[in-house]
Amino acid sequence: MREQHDRLVEQYLARVEQATASLPQQSRDELLSDLREHIDAALAESPSKSEADVRAILERLGDPEEIAAAAGSSPTGTDPAYAPGSRKKRVWLGIGIVAAVVIGIVALCGLVFFSTTERSALSDTSTLERLTEDLSAH
Repeated sequence: MREQHDRLVEQYLARVEQATASLPQQSRDELLSDLREHIDAALAESPSKSEADVRAILERLGDPEEIAAAAGSSPTGTDPAYAPGSRKKRVWLGIGIVAAVVIGIVALCGLVFFSTTERSALSDTSTLERLTEDLSAH
């Protein structure tokens, strides 16, 4: 009976290890150790220690892929933060955001500049008088 328990636990932990393959080795080892301790503690508290108890404990822990996702690894075993090209995408995204902000600031400054120069030119009576004199002279 104990062999069946061990086999179920080892299969479960092997699935967790496979699902967390993208995690650093130390993180993966700590996670597996914590899970093993939790399983052992739960079995120690189980009155019958039957195969059904083992299955219930493993079910309560959750699906290995969900554990991997919660531990910072995707269910497919490749962490998106370490995926090829993800750094390049983040850099280009950052450059795009900075460029959009700069373009927005330049457009706003241009709008403010042209609106104030137009108003000041029209409000200046001497400029208006010169324009009307130039027009009537021709």
